[in-house]
Amino acid sequence: MNVNRSTWQILISAVLVLAFALSGCQPAPTPTSAPPTEAPPVEEEVVTETPEITEAPEVTEAPEVTEAPKEENIMVYAFPRTINELDPSLVLSSETNILWNVYGNLTVWDPDEGTKPMLAESWESNEDKSVWTFKLRPDTKCHDGSTLTAEDVKYSWERTIEKGALAYVFAPFDTIEAVDDLTVRVNLKYPFRLPELMANNWGSFIMCSNARDKGPEWFAEGNDAGAGPFMIESFEPGRRMVLKRFEDYVGGWQEGAFDKVIIEIVEDAAVRLQMLRGGEADLAWGIPYDEIESLNATGVVKAVAVPAFLQLQWHFNTRRPPLDDLRVRQALAYAFPYEAAQQGTFGGFASVAKGAVPRIQWTPETETKIFNYDLEKAKALLEEAGVPEGTKLRLGVEAAMKEMILSAQLWQAELAKIGIDLVIDEISAGVRWEEVYNPETELDIMVMTMSIGFHSPNEFLGSLWHSKWTWFPFSGFANEEFDKLCEEALSKEAVNWEEASALYQQAEQILFDNAVAVFELDYPQDFAYAADIEGFKVNPLYSYAAFLWPLTRVPQD
Repeated sequence: MNVNRSTWQILISAVLVLAFALSGCQPAPTPTSAPPTEAPPVEEEVVTETPEITEAPEVTEAPEVTEAPKEENIMVYAFPRTINELDPSLVLSSETNILWNVYGNLTVWDPDEGTKPMLAESWESNEDKSVWTFKLRPDTKCHDGSTLTAEDVKYSWERTIEKGALAYVFAPFDTIEAVDDLTVRVNLKYPFRLPELMANNWGSFIMCSNARDKGPEWFAEGNDAGAGPFMIESFEPGRRMVLKRFEDYVGGWQEGAFDKVIIEIVEDAAVRLQMLRGGEADLAWGIPYDEIESLNATGVVKAVAVPAFLQLQWHFNTRRPPLDDLRVRQALAYAFPYEAAQQGTFGGFASVAKGAVPRIQWTPETETKIFNYDLEKAKALLEEAGVPEGTKLRLGVEAAMKEMILSAQLWQAELAKIGIDLVIDEISAGVRWEEVYNPETELDIMVMTMSIGFHSPNEFLGSLWHSKWTWFPFSGFANEEFDKLCEEALSKEAVNWEEASALYQQAEQILFDNAVAVFELDYPQDFAYAADIEGFKVNPLYSYAAFLWPLTRVPQD
């Protein structure tokens, strides 16, 4: 039977409906349980504390951009002499120019401002100027970190007096008291200008307590006990010294001041000139005077020759024949070519000496009778003294002293005309000082480039020629009348200058009457420095002292 597709679809649908209906009439089957399983273990909940609410971190500034390390501001100082002594109580020569920068005094003298404070803050005296009281600057630091006290000042001066070489500086002193940490009182034997005296170029440097048990050998190793602007960082004897800025210096520092000063020992003048011209040195002295004009023409160097309290002298060894005879000394003084030396040395900047004290510093009311060039008189005196023709005399002069050697050669030529053979020994500074203090020296004549410590005629008179005060005993001269005149004049300086000056003139005349030396020239102080250095000032009192702490370097256009 053929049943079409539609019919089949109807039949199938009916069967399905009937089956569904029948199933709804049957009882529901009993459900079977799922096989029992153990419940998984319940994990214990870890209860954590609610974290505290913290403040938001502070907003920090972005770190500063660090600059490259600052390049050190360094000066090179071409120093023309060897450094032989560093003990402040014993320094008698050019080393004092260095020690000003390491130690300093209570006071300092300025050509424009007079006496000024340095380590002292103030001072006062009683009515007659026989008692002086100094107040130190508070919190003055020493290089070792300690604080400078009045006891240090007292010790420094008493140490120098005890050492003896510079005891003459303290001739007016009676007693020294440390009143408290910052107060020093000085009782004098007679009225005196003590603030000016303590601005001395010699002997009055102040040492800190770390020098109490130290001798000259400790200082010679390059150690220092100062409270000044610079510290000695290193020292190579005969070669160089390095000074480092002391940041805690009580005087403070200005912008552009030098961090270090390298002091190179350069005894050859030609090498010093080369270093200056080539920019290898920033500062020098001992410049040939005939080179000053050419240095200034470079545009990179400034060179000066400034009148100063300086005198070139030739001291006679009065203990040694034939110079123990006054007539021989007089003959040598008459044979000196003063005018020729003035024209032929120091570039013509010097002047013929009119006494034993430079006239830029002091001029007496009555002029002193001095020696003039007179070869005939010189020859007659030698004949009268019976000096044989061909007599040899030995003269000592430092090898680095070009102008002095030229002077000696001019003198040598004149003496040869009257039968004296002058032998010029060019020696080192160290040998020179050994001979100065050697009473058995075989030298007959010694160069003396005299500079002073403070502004008084006594510096050229008493400090050189007084039998007990002298620090340059080469000549062996001793004269009781001269000693008394200097002592009396010194005691009257503070109360009656006119009387003191007249006494000094009498003392000066005694030196010429005894022909103790040839007083040749009052000569200038020379310096050369880089054109980019500012603040440099030549001080006529302090011979060749370069005060380094006020100097700055300023870039040039």
